[in-house]
Amino acid sequence: MEKSSLSLGKSPYQQARSENRRLLPFSIYASQRIRTKKISEFVGSDKLRPIIDRIFPFAELPKAFAYSQAGHAKGKIILKLVDNPSSLLQV
Repeated sequence: MEKSSLSLGKSPYQQARSENRRLLPFSIYASQRIRTKKISEFVGSDKLRPIIDRIFPFAELPKAFAYSQAGHAKGKIILKLVDNPSSLLQV
């Protein structure tokens, strides 16, 4: 009598491994979702604020770019497009 074996194919992990891919367990995705939610809460409650290194007027764009490329910035580099942003709201 011949033995028969029932095969349901490869598991998702075996399939991914055979294709040189990696499958991450659901818990990693869940923890990323939780971290994203926590960051959103910090931003919404003003507990998380950006560190601003320098503010350059738009006319000094080349200088701002050179400063950025030099790698000395300790925070964000801001380009100021207008001197009085409220003037843009007046029609």
